[in-house]
Amino acid sequence: MSGKNFGEKEGKKRVGKGLKSTRKQIVEISEGVLSKVVDIVLFLVFFNAEFGLGGRPGPGGVYRARDKAFEDWEAISYDSIKRALSRLKKKGWVEVLGRGNKVTVQITKQGRKRLEAIVPFYDEKRVWDGKLYLITYDIPERQRDDRELLRRYLRKIGCGRFQDSVWLTPYNPTGVLRDFIGERGLSGAVVVSCVGKDGNVGQEDARDLVARIFQLEELNDRYADYLEEFGGGGKISRSKAIFDFLSILGDDPQLPFELLPDDWVGGEAYVLFRKICKGG
Repeated sequence: MSGKNFGEKEGKKRVGKGLKSTRKQIVEISEGVLSKVVDIVLFLVFFNAEFGLGGRPGPGGVYRARDKAFEDWEAISYDSIKRALSRLKKKGWVEVLGRGNKVTVQITKQGRKRLEAIVPFYDEKRVWDGKLYLITYDIPERQRDDRELLRRYLRKIGCGRFQDSVWLTPYNPTGVLRDFIGERGLSGAVVVSCVGKDGNVGQEDARDLVARIFQLEELNDRYADYLEEFGGGGKISRSKAIFDFLSILGDDPQLPFELLPDDWVGGEAYVLFRKICKGG
């Protein structure tokens, strides 16, 4: 084997190990929210635009945003960011505008859609029609794989398990379920029922019911712990604070504000999260 070929192979091995190490670091720091370099760079593009941390939103601005907000991500080098931006552009997830020192990077609608699929976003509006919806299904054992996929999908769209084969949500799921049901050939096996304006199921009113099904007390405790850990005014790790919040938010069904307990502190935690993101 020639020295050149050996050197090239050894170089590729080192690069491969470096990428694996970087991915591992991303997974650990982001609490599992992000797992790929391109995803973290897409997140940095959005983050820089949302909070204006890096000045001009070009590759250099994205790199500076990394330093200002995620001080423990040194493994994501400037060259790694440039390579990832090239891949993001090819996928249509970002637009790179301008030339030379006047380059700007903008996230596209497709990029935003990709980011929303991997990173939870806080819904500040939560429009609600005042009703609760039950999803019931009767899927035979021979289609148990479809049944499990349906359960996973129901969790993904924010439904809570009420009983065996019965799930509940305050948001009308008919539209988002229609395509899934059609693709899996489950027409007639899944039924969506509206509980009604009063939102009562049995002896429980809507607030008590969703608090039990979605385990809101435990979730509220996690938000309270977040406020205690990061709201005291001492020195904190910003990246840990950011992704600890996103980890909690990923488990939050983001129910209508009208259904939340009176002592709910998720909104306060979000305000603190925004403040930390902005460097406050």
